[in-house]
Amino acid sequence: AIGEHAPAPRRVLDVGTGTGQGAFALARLLPEAEIVGVDLVEEMIERARAKAHATSNSTGWTVRCSISARN
Repeated sequence: AIGEHAPAPRRVLDVGTGTGQGAFALARLLPEAEIVGVDLVEEMIERARAKAHATSNSTGWTVRCSISARN
């Protein structure tokens, strides 16, 4: 379990965050940490942002940006 043997992380990167479900779980588990979610699909970023704004528990994490796939 997190925090039993090591200090809790201050920042967590959720790669492939999708709709942010995992990031929400991490925010509940690690309320002091900054949770950042990234995803290659802009629609997933939009859904995660909408979910963050729709919940009153959205202060624990943010979706900062998507990663651009470049050729």
